Amino acid sequence: MSVIVTTTKNRISYTVVKSLGKKGIDVFTSNFVPFSMAFASRYSRGYFLYPSPFRDQEAFINCIIRNIHRLNSNGSMPVFEETFLIAKYKKLLPEHIKIVIPDYDQILTTHNKDKWLPIAKKLSIPVPQSFTIAELKDYREKILISLFH
Repeated sequence: MSVIVTTTKNRISYTVVKSLGKKGIDVFTSNFVPFSMAFASRYSRGYFLYPSPFRDQEAFINCIIRNIHRLNSNGSMPVFEETFLIAKYKKLLPEHIKIVIPDYDQILTTHNKDKWLPIAKKLSIPVPQSFTIAELKDYREKILISLFH
């Protein structure tokens, strides 16, 4: 089994690479930043650079797909914000690739805290009361007015 790990410039991804490598999985590291930390890991069987997912989403996805084929990889482990793009375009990835990430819409929902309250209420999950900045300003003004009247 071989896995491509993306955004390998930090300790989190280094730990992922090390963990997979210790399990005997061939790990290929990748990033858009040259000289990423995990490129030098003894558990990295090789590495490649991809276009910045922040600047060119299509080129990023196409590069990942090309390297899945080139490396005959059967797994992908996104580690950082590129997870959004891989989820968004995962239907374009080869069918044999194993990737365990939620659907793009699910990621957006969990990433946007404004959507949590209605979901929690619908599921009868108790949540603390919350306020917007505007509500807090109004509340503060009401308190100050009541103190001086």
